[in-house]
Amino acid sequence: MHIPSYYERVLMDKLQRLRQRSMSVKEYRQQMELLLLRARLREEERTSIARFHGGLTMDVRDKAKLLPYRDLDEPVQLCIRMEQLKRNSSSKSYMAFTLIQERTKPKEFWGLHL
Repeated sequence: MHIPSYYERVLMDKLQRLRQRSMSVKEYRQQMELLLLRARLREEERTSIARFHGGLTMDVRDKAKLLPYRDLDEPVQLCIRMEQLKRNSSSKSYMAFTLIQERTKPKEFWGLHL
């Protein structure tokens, strides 16, 4: 099936400008995946990770940037956990999360196998 070139440009523009803003991390990831599928774009994993990271809100991005990732699922799961903790906990717990993150080795972080 042929996709008109103008539609491809529209999709690529939407993908380039995609930001998390008020979306949850999960919604943001789903929107990114949808646009990638519609544009029939296959990226290297590190490109997808960079794209995902670049569109995150600043507070989430700053806390997730220091860890090495093998695939896109790892930063997505980490950011979802951060988002849940921030939403469900007091600000003291969220600050404790930040301290734990800085002191914990990536593969031990939150029980995720990073």
